[in-house]
Amino acid sequence: MDQDGKVGVIDFNETCYLDEAADFMDVNDNKLCVEMLNHYGGNEILREKVMIRRMLRPLIVFGNYAKRGDKRKVNKLVRQIRVKLLES
Repeated sequence: MDQDGKVGVIDFNETCYLDEAADFMDVNDNKLCVEMLNHYGGNEILREKVMIRRMLRPLIVFGNYAKRGDKRKVNKLVRQIRVKLLES
């Protein structure tokens, strides 16, 4: 929703309320993500939420690929989750 109250829908298959940080979750390039947040006018709280969502993305999307039976994608996500856990 913009300042004038105009609402836009960008993902018709996921029409629901989501935290605005979800819009940046799939941006893999750090520099691009920072530039997008700069242009968007993201404050520090939004930037922190985006960082957390990007870190947790493999866990967030895991169930969708598991339900579909996409073994290749599930295996890739498992590897990403292991790396994230080892980084901690």
